[in-house]
Amino acid sequence: MAKKNKTQWKCSDCGTTLPQFMGRCPHCGQFNTVEEISESTDGSSAGLKIKTGANSGYVMKSKAYTVGELKAEKSERTSTGVTELDRILDGGLIPGQVVLIGAEPGFGKSTLCLEVLSSMAKRGMRALYASGEESAGQIGDRARRLGVDSDNLHILGTTVVEEVLAHAADMRADVVCVDSLQAMASEEIDGGLGGVSQSKEASFAFRQYAKDNGVPFLLISQFTKSDEVAGSNQIPHAVDTILVGDADKDSPLKFLRSRKNRNGRTGLTAVFIHEDDGIKSVSDPSKYLAGDVDDTLPGSARTIINDGGRLLPVEVDALCSPAAYGNPQRQFNGVQAPRGKLLAARLQVSAPELNLDKMDVFVGMVNSVRAVDPASDLAIAASIAGSALGESSRTPTVWVGEVSLTGQVRGRSMIDEKAAEAARLGFKRIVCSSAAASVVTDGVRDKIDVVPVKMLDEVLHLI
Repeated sequence: MAKKNKTQWKCSDCGTTLPQFMGRCPHCGQFNTVEEISESTDGSSAGLKIKTGANSGYVMKSKAYTVGELKAEKSERTSTGVTELDRILDGGLIPGQVVLIGAEPGFGKSTLCLEVLSSMAKRGMRALYASGEESAGQIGDRARRLGVDSDNLHILGTTVVEEVLAHAADMRADVVCVDSLQAMASEEIDGGLGGVSQSKEASFAFRQYAKDNGVPFLLISQFTKSDEVAGSNQIPHAVDTILVGDADKDSPLKFLRSRKNRNGRTGLTAVFIHEDDGIKSVSDPSKYLAGDVDDTLPGSARTIINDGGRLLPVEVDALCSPAAYGNPQRQFNGVQAPRGKLLAARLQVSAPELNLDKMDVFVGMVNSVRAVDPASDLAIAASIAGSALGESSRTPTVWVGEVSLTGQVRGRSMIDEKAAEAARLGFKRIVCSSAAASVVTDGVRDKIDVVPVKMLDEVLHLI
């Protein structure tokens, strides 16, 4: 078959092949990343430049090992000096680990990393803090406010990738922080500061240095509104760990969640509070979230959720009022809208006397905590029912359970721990599924009354 030349277009960021030039890649959404490529095609191997035949003439430069030939590598972890950060990192940093920390402005990413480097510097490790967003003087002022005082901590103000690596090599740094990844650019790469190609190449350059020299890197990154890493889609693949911050101006607490971790578990959550002298770990977030357990009003219900291994007491408030317009409104804050609408619909079927089909329903989580645990369903339903009835539970109660489409109350994950936490906080009763109630230990039952329910309509009799 005769060969012919074929012109194609390819996105330099995500690698998607396109039939024609486009100013914006339809796959990754990046602008000015589509480039022209010319390929030789011969039918079945169209677009393939790599030879795949048995006699391709390739030279083997690396050896393939069996599992038995490979020795187990157990890297010693180094504590960051921040208790909560160590917890979601499974004990601390390991040599060559690249950690990406992202959150919205004002979360305290720079302050947190500065405290980490300060703690490690005080233990004799050489630390480098490189910032492309602030001058060295500005960082120095913040360091003095935080009480940082160590000759092992070096502060560098630059936006050049090569300069960061040169300083790290010259001082033989034991840990490096880059603030931020999108503020770094290489002199060898075309493209402006903060561009897709620059941030991508910077992340791979820092990763390569970290792996070659066994130096952990903390990369502060900007995130989009959809909680995705700003810039290239290849950045998440270049790093070992991704930590995503979540905070709200109405809540004193800040949550840092582990989204990716090649060196440990994912899904863990760290809790912090931002004070005048820096970000502090919160070992017991309950005292910031529980409030007065006896202060229960119609439309209010309490639950305890599991957020990344942390048990958090949460208050759910609901307001039901006659619909002012034709179609009743359904509005939720801290609760996924599809889930909230499903619970309202199921409650209307299970308890038609509530007349929810004629009422506007508004539900919100107090302290801007998100209902990430399905076991919060029962509390959401109890708050809606309580508001519609205008009644509240006279007994301080915690509601724990997942509600199915059929109206069954299910789930028993961590029920013993949740019941024990509810008793510690002063609650007198926990309402949960029958399956969950059956596994609560006698020691916990002695501290709190356990009430089992099977169907959603039983909730009305307990309010």
